Amino acid sequence: MPAMAQFFSMPSPPPKRFLVFLNDNLAPQLNQLDQVDVVLDYLWGLPAQNVLDGVLNLRSKPNALLEWVEIGSMAGSKIELSAAVLRSNNIRFLGSGIGSIATAVFAKELFSLAQLVAAGKFNVTPLQYHLEEFSQENW
Repeated sequence: MPAMAQFFSMPSPPPKRFLVFLNDNLAPQLNQLDQVDVVLDYLWGLPAQNVLDGVLNLRSKPNALLEWVEIGSMAGSKIELSAAVLRSNNIRFLGSGIGSIATAVFAKELFSLAQLVAAGKFNVTPLQYHLEEFSQENW
């Protein structure tokens, strides 16, 4: 099986998911994030800095890997993070963008993914909602 197909496979049962709103009520929301494994960060900047401090200080198993995927920087291009927090947690920062993967690898994986899609072996089942049903709970 091509590596891209393995990357997109979903574990069974599916992992528990949390939705956190980056607003004034951030601290109480972080209490549910004790066992977070992966963060997809589209904001960076101060929101990421605050969440990192909160999540890393709340983890009951700081030796469990936390992968922080930095996708965008809509809230700022820099953060400040304590070296002590980094030293006391198993965290890996990953960049997600065109520059984070070699062109040859990207082309090979994209070709493999295209073959799976064309063969009908890569399917996505979207959830459907009428526009009037769309809310923060189901997005």
